[in-house]
Amino acid sequence: MRLLNSKSYQLELFHHLPTGYAIVSHRWGSELDEVLFDDIGDEARTRSKAIGYDKIKGTCAQAIRDGLNYVWLDTCCIDKNNSTELSEAINSMYKWYRKSDVCYAYLHDVSDRTDFEKSEWFTRGWTLQELIAPKRLKFFTKDWQYLGSREDLRESILKVTGICPEVLQSPKNLQDITISQRMCWAAKRQTTKVEDRAYSLLGIFNVSMVPIYGIDDVAFEDLQYKLITKYSDQTLFSWYHTYTQPEDVEMEDAPNHTTALVSTVPSAEDSAEAVTKTSASVSNSAPAPPAPVPASAPAQPTIDSASDSVENDDTFLYNTTGLLTTSPSHYLKTYEISDQDFRKNYVDRIRDISYRSNFSMVNNFVRIPVPIKHMSGKIWKAVLRCSFEPPGGDEVQRPLVIYLKETDPWKYVRVHLAPSGEEAKEGDVQMDDVPGVRGSLERLSDAELQLTGYILREIDVLARYGEAPPEDQPRQLSHDPDTLPELTEAERIAKLPRHPPGVKTTNIIVCGEPGVAAGRTINLIIGSTIIKPLTDYERETMAVTVIDGTLQSRQIRFFYVVGPRDPCLDYDVYHTALRNMYQLAQEVKKAGGIHLVMLCMVGSKVTPAVQSNYRLFVEYVCQKQVRTMLVVTGLGRTRRMDDWWDKHKNDREMQSMRFIEHACITVLQGQGRGSGGGGGGEGDEEDEDDHDHEKKYEMSAKKLQDLLTAFMDGLITGDETATEVQTVRKPEAYCPEDAKRWFVDMGKRSMDLLLCGLKNSLKQEAVLKTLKEGVTGLSEAEANDLAGQFFDQQAMEV
Repeated sequence: MRLLNSKSYQLELFHHLPTGYAIVSHRWGSELDEVLFDDIGDEARTRSKAIGYDKIKGTCAQAIRDGLNYVWLDTCCIDKNNSTELSEAINSMYKWYRKSDVCYAYLHDVSDRTDFEKSEWFTRGWTLQELIAPKRLKFFTKDWQYLGSREDLRESILKVTGICPEVLQSPKNLQDITISQRMCWAAKRQTTKVEDRAYSLLGIFNVSMVPIYGIDDVAFEDLQYKLITKYSDQTLFSWYHTYTQPEDVEMEDAPNHTTALVSTVPSAEDSAEAVTKTSASVSNSAPAPPAPVPASAPAQPTIDSASDSVENDDTFLYNTTGLLTTSPSHYLKTYEISDQDFRKNYVDRIRDISYRSNFSMVNNFVRIPVPIKHMSGKIWKAVLRCSFEPPGGDEVQRPLVIYLKETDPWKYVRVHLAPSGEEAKEGDVQMDDVPGVRGSLERLSDAELQLTGYILREIDVLARYGEAPPEDQPRQLSHDPDTLPELTEAERIAKLPRHPPGVKTTNIIVCGEPGVAAGRTINLIIGSTIIKPLTDYERETMAVTVIDGTLQSRQIRFFYVVGPRDPCLDYDVYHTALRNMYQLAQEVKKAGGIHLVMLCMVGSKVTPAVQSNYRLFVEYVCQKQVRTMLVVTGLGRTRRMDDWWDKHKNDREMQSMRFIEHACITVLQGQGRGSGGGGGGEGDEEDEDDHDHEKKYEMSAKKLQDLLTAFMDGLITGDETATEVQTVRKPEAYCPEDAKRWFVDMGKRSMDLLLCGLKNSLKQEAVLKTLKEGVTGLSEAEANDLAGQFFDQQAMEV
């Protein structure tokens, strides 16, 4: 950190955060008028910039009066040509303001108190954290006349900013404020660079990012990725979008086009919602969207950065977006509904006990458990765990509803329906009383408070919607900067050195449901980016990819297998899984058996999907003969892996899940996932000031590598229930004598799990066809024999 000596006007470098300095909050002028880093030391050039020089003189004079020897100004104390220094400053700025002795807010456009509330200072993005963070904040006019402290001017500040009084009193109270409320404070604020709308909020949310300029709205989307890893606050998704008509529709044709599709939206049930559904006006915390357009009049084409397409689904006309938005200006002031209240008042009514509030990022999808209800075609309603009503008030918190379109089983995109044109009738709730936008963000209606017709599903909603940028504008993502060469996965694997035939290897099945970072776990262990994250979803159920790697001169062979997301498969998927099981049995037999299973999961809870994959791989594939290690990405709100491990001990014991070791990892290089819900490496302490994410990535790799090395050396042999010290013994492989017989056993054992109620409808002819057409190198006689064994043994067991 560089500080300006208030007496000599020279910069001094501090390697540790000093004490006894003042810091300045101000509105930047032109760079031609401000004294910059390169100007310090050149007295003539510094004095030639009169506006900036007067600002420095006034700051230093006030600091000397307050008995402080150093000051910090963002104009001259940062070398902006040094990207590392700039990044450190952006990520540390909130801390620097918080640790200062006093902050001087210099209002260049204020002469006296009558101008205070009109100052441009209240409209700038960066000044939000500069208002909240400092312990002491003093306001000064353009002539450095003292206006008063933050406490003196409290009522005016609350009126202009809408910030909660308790946060002005102490920034420690920020942790109790929802994401959407914090976004509302920034909704009307502007920054010179689009990306700074995100970077200026890092301190407000206590997250860090690698600042990248030139990516425009992507920076704000990346900020939301960070918030997903840290919080389980669904107000993150409570933003609105106003429907925009496609510009390629002829205006004279628009009334028919719009009316034909929109007039069918209200149903009998929707009519009952007229009183409680939200209108098209918003609270003072966000810009007011346009009022709903009557169905008889054409909507005027407008531009909205959150809109990516306009489509129709027979009954509905809608815009499609991702679950994440592009600007804080789209947020409304909403409140969390506690887990307990949401479960008691809503989820329990649909008789589902598997609800958990946490959500997580899985590639470009947000995996989130929500009650959903089918409307028409592919359009669904989803209920969020947040409300317009504050908790503890007289009014019951009523959940908010968003709309989704199903694109694939379990996968959705967010849609925003065109307004129906219904006008408020006498006796209805006035539009100004209920913030929101009809068709985008609404309150759950009276008719639906019992959640009749809703089901609870853990679904994947596309986070970021839109086409890839042009080739001449490569997109850099700060949340995942490790880029891959333009090779297919098969080509990257082919470039790895193969272990010679006959060489003994430690064979490991790395597995889990789609999206749990099993591939990235392999990347961490072998120290090379081989598996792309999206390939989890591209793989067939139970398909095996063989990858050879080396760890400290030890030869390892990984069997990368993606298990089922939903254990109840349909016939086609089951037959595909059956065919892949045969391939897995052959590959494992050829390698000499299996030494270890690494089961991967993401999130803060052992879900039914994790339990199903444990049964499939540990009990059915490996028949309880292979030791198992658990790899977790993301701990919810638990800070340490050991605490998480103890917390979920009963869950594991109830499901008879046994593990010899466990690890929590950070799988995204450059992205820390420490305290508060990420997947930081084991042993992370609360790291409010720790932004060294590369170190965490390296710690994750070292943790996994050390565990595997200890396992291969025979130092990890028992499970968590062992009571006696076990002797050092090299791990032995489980290798059935007959791979075909093994395939029959694992296929039969897993039938109840994978087919559920469809088991009794499975036909021998269908299995025979799968083996004959889907398995290479298998003769017709062998296929007949295997299918016969499969069903003969099944009949005997029944």
